[in-house]
Amino acid sequence: MNYNRLDDRFISSDVLRAMMHREMLDRIAEFHDDNFDYVIKVDEQYRSDLAAFRAYGTQELRWVFRVIAGHESEYESLPTGQTFSLPDSTWLRNKIRDYAAMSGEIDG
Repeated sequence: MNYNRLDDRFISSDVLRAMMHREMLDRIAEFHDDNFDYVIKVDEQYRSDLAAFRAYGTQELRWVFRVIAGHESEYESLPTGQTFSLPDSTWLRNKIRDYAAMSGEIDG
């Protein structure tokens, strides 16, 4: 199946996708100039696609909100009024590209 290059499922390996999620969570836990804050609005509680569109200009990054909220499914409610620190879309695109290009073998 073909996914958009901003969709985390573009990384076919579940292990590599989880590693990319972990790297993203580590990044937002620290200060970076290109990270930005976004407050979850009431009408976005069950609409991570809407939050992604408002924050990034595309709904393809809705998975970012799911991962930051610690949810397994995007049908779980986002914490209304909570401020999320979000990574820049360029950083996300580059990381997805890098992890998708990996062979699946993890050097250890």
